Amino acid sequence: MSNSIKRNTVRKLAESTSNLLPTSRRCPALAHLPKTPLPHGVTHWHQTPGVPLKLIARGAVGTYIDDTHPVVKGLRSKTRSFQPIKFISPTDSFTVHAGPNAILFEPERKWYPYLDLATEKWKDRIENLKMEQEEYEQGHTQSTLETTGDEGNMTDSSSNYAIDSSEDPSNKQEGSSTEHGELQGEVIPSSNAEAVVERILARRKAVLAKAVPFSLRFATNKAQMGGKPIYAFAVRRRVRDAFRLIINHGATTVDKPHRIQGEEQQEGMRRELIVDLEEAQVRLGSGWVMKDWTYLIFPTMKLYRMPLADLVYELRLALTFIYEKAAESEQAWIDDELGANATGDSWRRIDWTSDRKERKETKPQRMGQSVPKNREGTSKQNRPPSRPPFQKRSNEEQPVTSNSTPPGSPGLSRLSELRERLRKSSQA
Repeated sequence: MSNSIKRNTVRKLAESTSNLLPTSRRCPALAHLPKTPLPHGVTHWHQTPGVPLKLIARGAVGTYIDDTHPVVKGLRSKTRSFQPIKFISPTDSFTVHAGPNAILFEPERKWYPYLDLATEKWKDRIENLKMEQEEYEQGHTQSTLETTGDEGNMTDSSSNYAIDSSEDPSNKQEGSSTEHGELQGEVIPSSNAEAVVERILARRKAVLAKAVPFSLRFATNKAQMGGKPIYAFAVRRRVRDAFRLIINHGATTVDKPHRIQGEEQQEGMRRELIVDLEEAQVRLGSGWVMKDWTYLIFPTMKLYRMPLADLVYELRLALTFIYEKAAESEQAWIDDELGANATGDSWRRIDWTSDRKERKETKPQRMGQSVPKNREGTSKQNRPPSRPPFQKRSNEEQPVTSNSTPPGSPGLSRLSELRERLRKSSQA
């Protein structure tokens, strides 16, 4: 008994002392980490307004937080099925499911007050896009008229637009706010409850304007995480820190030669973590995380011992893959609302993957997409059957024998000839 206690004590001391190693020995890239160019960085605090049960079980039923979203409308009318974007890591160390916040269920208890008011609904988003589209078209038309018009008829483009006094910082009154927290010319009501709501929304709006909002959740179980809460806690902390390094500092990996220690020294390749501040300066948090989407991670015990460089490499793959798929889905939903011609302009779309190769067309889903066509140009569903339908044979029709072959079937005559030869050879 005493020997086992000693062994456990020695093991615990070894694990505790391994974490006390200097940062330069554990990860040289983090020894002197430079300051991020982002003003605030990633924030996970109060970014998930509901319960992500739909990302775990597709057949779950509940009250959605946004009934105006096209996915929720399709689920209610049973005209569209929902399938979250799924990413499996190359080493099977984790799986990520992602979906829009509209499919989240209403929580039983709201620990953070007025969290749903700070979440942008799909209806409000479409209205804002329509306003941006109208302003863009008006500005483009006005600039065209000024360029092609006569010099005597040219006027200042600013005179044709009504200046909103609420947009002028000098006209903003202290303590005024709108439903989204923007300060404007309205005075806060005297009611204390409404004043608290406006103050909370204004503070939240100010924080999100500087930070990169990231709705991140974890789904763990004892079978995959070893049964101890400390393992799940350590994995969640490591994944969040890796996400911050990627988005805030542009962390990436490079392959460098490495000498493998053993009986015979061999040279191999291993990943090494580096920091790319130029990428972080160019992106400023854009192109990594899809806004108003929830990411649900299913971790395993492999993440507990995985090197940080390998973890950053696989998480970068996950973020890039999910962002591309989510951007395509969002653009398709916006095209359905506003029209394909209105959303093809470059002023609305931000493409960080223009240098990648064109992907092959994916297979159509079960519902809501067109059916592929064959070489003849006809739909597969409308294609005539390859075989005639079964018809009951009448008594007048005689079965086909070896001696009587129907016209236009040379194969049967050849078969009868072979049978006759076999019969003669067997008799001989």
